[in-house]
Amino acid sequence: MHYAYIRVSSVDQHVDRQKEALSASGIKIDKIYIEQASAKNINRPQFQDMLQQVRTGDTIVVHSIDRLCRIKRERYQVKAGLL
Repeated sequence: MHYAYIRVSSVDQHVDRQKEALSASGIKIDKIYIEQASAKNINRPQFQDMLQQVRTGDTIVVHSIDRLCRIKRERYQVKAGLL
């Protein structure tokens, strides 16, 4: 399965740019998770739900890595949990 995670930090930001990039990628996405939240906290509801759904061989597509996690330590935690 291919999952997409779209995150904006504030109400001033829009998901449109990320959706357009996703569409332009040509990747068939099975489920999109959209969230308005700071990346400073990995306990985001949509993010956590997505991590619970991902299985070996699945793909998570993001516009840029900072949409997933901003802090390197948290990236390693996420990566370790997915492997």
